[in-house]
Amino acid sequence: MALRAADAAGIAAAFCLGTDTRLTGPIARGQLGQVWRLDTHEGVYAVKEWFAEPDLGSLSASTALHERCWAAELPVPEVVRTPGGDHTAVVAGTRVRVLGWLELMERTRRLPPAEVGRLLAELHLVSRRTTEPVIPWHSTGIGLDVWRALHAEVSAAQAPFGERFGALVDALVSAESVIAPPGQLLVCHRDLWSDNVLPARDGRIHVIDFESAGPADPSHELAMVLFEFGLDEPDRVRLLHQTYREAGGPGRVSRRGELGCRGARGRAAR
Repeated sequence: MALRAADAAGIAAAFCLGTDTRLTGPIARGQLGQVWRLDTHEGVYAVKEWFAEPDLGSLSASTALHERCWAAELPVPEVVRTPGGDHTAVVAGTRVRVLGWLELMERTRRLPPAEVGRLLAELHLVSRRTTEPVIPWHSTGIGLDVWRALHAEVSAAQAPFGERFGALVDALVSAESVIAPPGQLLVCHRDLWSDNVLPARDGRIHVIDFESAGPADPSHELAMVLFEFGLDEPDRVRLLHQTYREAGGPGRVSRRGELGCRGARGRAAR
């Protein structure tokens, strides 16, 4: 079941957020769910609902990184828990989570590179090491057969980007062929595109949507961020990388294999 405006009081009760409730939206939509705005007499909140039941184990792990960042006073929204300590609840048959509200601005890849570099270093410095395996999408790639199967799926669904996607399959496989295997592993955000690294009206750059977090090489994530926010401009790339290193970030991009991780491959597939 999908949320409705009438579910405002139920959500507020589940998370003990007060009265005088109003649920507006959806105000944003992603691949896995959508976000509503909840107003109560205690404040304003973002409410995430999923289109399908999420994996609660993976969600708990990603929430742990999210809350480590919040505790370190990084610019991320606060995770609001229920009185019983849960980070999700089922309201009107729909699983939801609640986050602190941020006045975010339009996405842009032209964020100040020095600020992005420092922020990424701070994210990596609060992350914990892990020995959990890295899924192929974040390590070796998924291979020609899977790319062809994905193309067949989007073509069968008559997706508007199906033809363009098909034309990119060979280039995507070629990009995967130079991916370096991961080295040191941290629990990383793994989805730091400009959709999730956003300017806000408080003047800071904020990171949202930690639900893809998991094991990754910080050098690979650094390469991905260099690709996304460097804009193929050498001065921007150099400054972002330099600032990241000066802030103590553990990742290094020194060979082509690091750039293969989620760069052109990931952006082209989006």
